[in-house]
Amino acid sequence: MSGRRPKPEPHGECRKVVITMTENVSEQASEPETWDSRLAQYRHTAVEVLALHLRTGGRCRACGQPWPCTAACAAEATLEL
Repeated sequence: MSGRRPKPEPHGECRKVVITMTENVSEQASEPETWDSRLAQYRHTAVEVLALHLRTGGRCRACGQPWPCTAACAAEATLEL
């Protein structure tokens, strides 16, 4: 063995959210895509997700998952790019 660890698989729900966010961006692209324009659209989508997925007690108001929900986590990660 080379001592390398296998890369952990992303959490299923988080992966679905990220895939959905990227599909939405791809569908909305009407101009030649650049890194900056795509990143701006990702961030815009992340802000929309965070506006819906808010903490209510210990759960997410939008999806009912324990807080922080996977959608909010994925959106926060996107905003850190």
